[in-house]
Amino acid sequence: MKCRYTIGLRTIKTVIAVFVCLLIKLIFHRETIFYATIAAVICMQQTPQKSISTGIHRFIGTIIGAAFGFIVLKIVPYIPSYYTFSYVFIIPLCMLAAMYFCTFLNQKTSIAICCIVFLGVVTNFGRDISNTETYVIIRIIDTTIGIVVATIVNKYFFPYEQDCHEIGVDETAPTQEADNKNTNTPQK
Repeated sequence: MKCRYTIGLRTIKTVIAVFVCLLIKLIFHRETIFYATIAAVICMQQTPQKSISTGIHRFIGTIIGAAFGFIVLKIVPYIPSYYTFSYVFIIPLCMLAAMYFCTFLNQKTSIAICCIVFLGVVTNFGRDISNTETYVIIRIIDTTIGIVVATIVNKYFFPYEQDCHEIGVDETAPTQEADNKNTNTPQK
């Protein structure tokens, strides 16, 4: 039985991008590279232009979410009973403000990542508040690494315009596009 589906170039590029992020961790002895690998996976799109667009939205959302999270963590010492119950109200209200800020800046595609970064910053209760600046900066740097790596890999590894023969893609394997055309044709 011949396998009908093959591993696509986007999948291969995603794996290469994650590999490069992990190499960066190894070479530069970074404590963590989790956020860079996530950014690389999310930013790997069908074309380099779409990767850049996704990366820009992700970067904007990361900056806004990190900024709002930073502000919350800086005012925590002044909020009574924050760690016992106040956070239940403060976090959603501040997240709402961050979402509104993205909308105000006409960055609706950045809202989800803004919320994820915000929650990642403010719900990590085990972290010492004194290193808030460092944590936020590292979070932004890691995301930027993932965005840049995904964009470079997408542009220079098996470029989008490259002919299928040059990269060894099995042209006889049906594509999803061909399957969609076959299912949309009326039966006789």
